[in-house]
Amino acid sequence: MPQTRIGTLLQRAQCGVLRLTPCLATCLTAYLTACFLLSATAHAADMNKTVRFAFRTAETGFDPQQESDRYSAFILEAIFDSLLTYDYLARPLKLVPGSAAVMPEVADSGATYTFRLKPGIYFADDAAFKGHKRELIAQDYAYSLLRFFDPQVRSPNLYFLEGKIMGADEARARAL
Repeated sequence: MPQTRIGTLLQRAQCGVLRLTPCLATCLTAYLTACFLLSATAHAADMNKTVRFAFRTAETGFDPQQESDRYSAFILEAIFDSLLTYDYLARPLKLVPGSAAVMPEVADSGATYTFRLKPGIYFADDAAFKGHKRELIAQDYAYSLLRFFDPQVRSPNLYFLEGKIMGADEARARAL
């Protein structure tokens, strides 16, 4: 199975380009529906426009790398954005850009996917960003992917990515 080199992933992410394997791109789209929280407004929600949804049990958290229950995943899909999403009205169903500007460029006989991000996507103003909004960059996606391999995160979803990014499994083994 083709793999992406972990060094290349980080190097490309710093240049604003993220390269992923086909399986990894599918996993990101299918499970991670998003990697980063975006905010449409800093004002309180209009209660007349609020969707309420009842769950049988409470969500367990909002960290995409750590959560694996159905209810948390439902919320994560609503508050995080992904590189690709599905056009559910198309027949047959097809992938379309999410936070990616266009569909990825495929190279190396399908071993490398290059994603270019839409400009103008910002995180919410937060103390983590010293109270200023910050634009989404490719390094943010690389960081999210690499968190799956961090032994301290102990992701129950690591199996989606194992063997798909060259060097990541080895780096994890050295960190254990």
